[in-house]
Amino acid sequence: MDFTITCEHAKMEDKKNIFSSLSEHQIETFQKYCTEETYHAGEVVFYEGSVGDTAYIILMGGVEIWKDYDTPEQGLLAVFNSGQMFGEIAVLDDQARSATVVAREVVKLLSINRDDFYRVIKENNTISMSIMKSMSGMVRDRTDNFAEDLKARNRQLEISHRQLELEIEERKNAESALIDSKEKLRILSSHLLKAQEVERIRLSKELHDDLGQSLALLKHLVRSIEKKSNLEQSFNHEAHDHCIDYVDGIIENVRRISRDLRPSILEDLGFSAAFRSLTENFSRQYSIQISVNIIDVDDLFSMDTQTNLYRIFQDVMTNIGKHAQAGCVTFSIEKEDDKCIFVIEDDGKGFELKDTRNRKNPVKGIGLNTIEERANMLDASLVIDSITGKGTKIVLEVPY
Repeated sequence: MDFTITCEHAKMEDKKNIFSSLSEHQIETFQKYCTEETYHAGEVVFYEGSVGDTAYIILMGGVEIWKDYDTPEQGLLAVFNSGQMFGEIAVLDDQARSATVVAREVVKLLSINRDDFYRVIKENNTISMSIMKSMSGMVRDRTDNFAEDLKARNRQLEISHRQLELEIEERKNAESALIDSKEKLRILSSHLLKAQEVERIRLSKELHDDLGQSLALLKHLVRSIEKKSNLEQSFNHEAHDHCIDYVDGIIENVRRISRDLRPSILEDLGFSAAFRSLTENFSRQYSIQISVNIIDVDDLFSMDTQTNLYRIFQDVMTNIGKHAQAGCVTFSIEKEDDKCIFVIEDDGKGFELKDTRNRKNPVKGIGLNTIEERANMLDASLVIDSITGKGTKIVLEVPY
């Protein structure tokens, strides 16, 4: 033989060292059946899944035991050093290799084939027991390592679990705070809209009663000046008429503003009549063709609800008139089961809803936010469907 098992191998006090309990004679007997092999760092001794027909004993150096070697899922199972045996399990159970063995450095091995391995075990009980002790030691080490690794993983899992519980609790608290904040904001917004409506009523009354009467008196005074000045040749009738026309224009604007702030027709005749008047004024003001198909719904809603509905469509029509560049707008109201469906559709330029909601420019979406908030106050469903270049359709479903 061109190798020897040195005394250092036999004297190693390691329960995994197969030579530690053998006599020199037994070592000589064992090595008769073995062949020496040398591998360099990174070389594979055998691959996972290969035929297990040879067992190995490490004379010098060390090897790595890998699962799923050279794949993304590869994992290092163990490291074996001088005096340890590997590959014997596949030899004993006649199964394919369960792992890949790779040299960590220059490693010298003794290899023994299956037939010789069985022969040594049968013929020499001491060698057989030494092999069994070595295998038992390695199994115990692997079990201990597995147990320690399992404990470490469990500790890490417990830490991760506690961290996850804390994160979940923090997220729940944040979500709860956000929901509470949204609810408070909704209530505040509702109060603001109601306060705005009260203020509109007050301003409308002041415009109609105070400023309107003052303008009417001013017009009367101008007429009186005209009568008293008819005999004077220098009286400028053209300037007088222009002044009268100017005052008439102011009076009409005041009436329009007062009507927009609080249309008397809404209180006097109800929502349906006010809605028809609103569409007619819209068509006249913006020179847009309209199609109106509505039913009387006044008896379905309270005055507060009718006011909110009126404001919603007032804002919608203002947006269409100012921004949509529409040629035709269709209005419809119909009842279905326990809800009333309002639809407004235009053939304008449309818009991107997500751009309008862009938080970087919150002012841009104030009108839309007000419409949505009023719809929420009515527990209504609001759907806005708009495509750039293809117009916009708004559907409001209000329960009654």
